[in-house]
Order: sequence, then C-alpha cells, then structure tokens
Amino acid sequence: NRCLNKNSLNVREVAVLTEFYRERLKDVWQIHGAVMEGMLALVKQPKYPGSALMRLIPTLEQELHVQSLSSKDRVTCCDFFCEIISRHSSWLGQAGEQFTSILISSYDGETDPRVLINNFGLVSLVQTKGLPGKSKLLWDEMLDICACYFPVDFEPDEKDKVTRSDLVNALNSALLAGVKSEHAI
Repeated sequence: NRCLNKNSLNVREVAVLTEFYRERLKDVWQIHGAVMEGMLALVKQPKYPGSALMRLIPTLEQELHVQSLSSKDRVTCCDFFCEIISRHSSWLGQAGEQFTSILISSYDGETDPRVLINNFGLVSLVQTKGLPGKSKLLWDEMLDICACYFPVDFEPDEKDKVTRSDLVNALNSALLAGVKSEHAI
C-alpha cells in the first residue's frame, strides 16, 4: 500500500489494482482495513477511472461492513468515501441511491468520537454534492441518523483529543448542510 502513494500509475495499472482490491473485499473481513487503505491510495491517483469505481460499488455494498472494523479503519473508510465524492461525484450520480446507502450503513450507530467527527464531515460533503439525489427517504435517513446525536452528550477523557465543542461543531455542520436542500425542514 505504501508504494501506491506515488502518483505514477497509469489507468490500466489503477484498474488492475482496483480489481485486485475488489476481490480482496470478498475475503475475510479482518483484511478489509488494509484493503480500504489501498483503495484510498488508489482513488487519489490522478488517472483513477470512474468505470473502476462503478464496478467497485456493488462489492462495497455487499462485502464491506464498516462498523465491524477498528476505529482507525473506519476513519480510513470515511476518508475513502470523501475522496471519491470529491474526485468522482459525476460517476457517483450514475450509482444512484446505492452509494448513499453504503454511506448510511457505514456511519449508522457510530460511537467513537474521533470517527464521528469524520462521519459528520462526510455527511456535510454528501449533502453539499446532492448525492442522495431525489430520494426523500435517503435524505431523511441521513439527517435522522445525525439528529440522534443531538444533543451532544460527551465528556472527553485524558486520551481523547476530541472535545465536546469539536463534536457539536461537526454535528451542526452536518445538520445545517441539509438546510440548503429542498428536503430540510
């Protein structure tokens, strides 16, 4: 995975590696964190083909269970989703509601404050890009999941670098990103 951090791969190499990682998602769940780390490095490649992403999305939906991963790996998944939204939102429009459903299942029920901050940023990005599309049900579900964290009830301990204020600000951003949509109350 460390070798992938260079932006030197051509389209064919990226497509082959994406297929390799896609197949690894079908293996035991314990390697999914490493797979998503590799996929994150791949999606950052300037020549990442959107068609490879379209082949990956059904496998992500069937095989990736983000909530069963470690906190670090859940953050990696969130970073991966943010990258593909930022770089390939036009392709994601073709995936329709399938991609938004993957996102919803990835952060529904999250309890780790470090992961929650990233997930709230992801929700803001999704809503800003309008990815749930015209599905009022998906818009509502995204906002309902965020709303269950309100009011923020969090008391950090010494090891936490996350403060209550950080969580409140991230949650507010996620909830207010929906205000710009026609689905907001």
